[in-house]
Amino acid sequence: MINYDDESQMIRWKIAEQPKAVGSWRLGHGEAYYTQFPIFVRPTDEQIKNTEELLGWKWIEEEK
Repeated sequence: MINYDDESQMIRWKIAEQPKAVGSWRLGHGEAYYTQFPIFVRPTDEQIKNTEELLGWKWIEEEK
């Protein structure tokens, strides 16, 4: 995104912010080692239940 500063007529660059994650899928059962993927659109309760049963992944709700 380009932002023009009226006072100095300089171009100031601003990096777009990443959207906030609503939760994460955690792969792995260990406390010390696991992989976690952030998710930006919350799956339905049925999708969470089915994914946990089928793949063994754990849904972690993001704290607000």
